Amino acid sequence: MKMRLILPLSMALLIGGCATSKDPHEGGFLGGVQGLSTGEYDRRLQEREERLQRLRNEQQALDKESQDLKHRQSSLKKKLAADKRKLKKLSKDTNKLKKQLAQMKKADAETQQKIADLKGRLGGLQQNIATTTDSLDALEGNVGSDNDTERKRARLEAQRRDLEKEYQLLLDLTLQL
Repeated sequence: MKMRLILPLSMALLIGGCATSKDPHEGGFLGGVQGLSTGEYDRRLQEREERLQRLRNEQQALDKESQDLKHRQSSLKKKLAADKRKLKKLSKDTNKLKKQLAQMKKADAETQQKIADLKGRLGGLQQNIATTTDSLDALEGNVGSDNDTERKRARLEAQRRDLEKEYQLLLDLTLQL
């Protein structure tokens, strides 16, 4: 009798030990049979395939975004390089303009000095012309036959012509400046 009892009891224990679960790793043989018959394995397989597809879609989106970012980075690097070239050119142009300005200031200072010199010479020349004119007028009033007076007059006349030439040259230089 004990034997009869042991067999059903061991069968009950064996069946109880094969507890069922939806997870194929935990379900054992009877869980596997139950999962196949109820379609639970197919449902789990479908969920995992859907999840895998979502992950693939996300990966594709991330790959596209990464490519877009690389493309944007490349275009920004090109733009930055172009901007650096422009800035370098502007810097060279600025330095060139600074040199030209310094040269212009120097030339302006030299021109101003020349103008001041010419004004001084012009004032002296005008005074010499006035003196020579007065001397010529005085000689005309003393018209005589004296050779000395005639030589004086000729010398003053030559001096007047030289002064007029110098005056004209100074006038032309002033107009050129």
